[in-house]
Amino acid sequence: MIKQFSIIVSVLVLSYIIEIGFGLPIPASIIGMLLLLILLFTKVIPLEAVENISGFLQKEITLFILPLAIGIMDMVHLFDGKFFLTLLIIILSTTLSIFATALIMKLILGKKRTSKEANSL
Repeated sequence: MIKQFSIIVSVLVLSYIIEIGFGLPIPASIIGMLLLLILLFTKVIPLEAVENISGFLQKEITLFILPLAIGIMDMVHLFDGKFFLTLLIIILSTTLSIFATALIMKLILGKKRTSKEANSL
């Protein structure tokens, strides 16, 4: 499990280097997720190399979200007078995320069905 965790951390460190090196306005965590996705799709990193640690991290996600929630509560004064704007942004971004996830899943499941049908012929 330590080897799997070191792979995840290595990808994250590489994404920080990319973010700082290129001066990108995209957070390193997003770059890291995209980089890991590319490495998994191209099979540079096999799924089995990060599967166990990914399951563990998903189960313990609240430990990672808790500091964010505490930080937001600590900075609540920054939202003074912007309640409705913030609420609108949250509703729009959540709706967009749901639709994007549904579209991506539809595309992925459609491709799986197509490949299964081709394999059965």
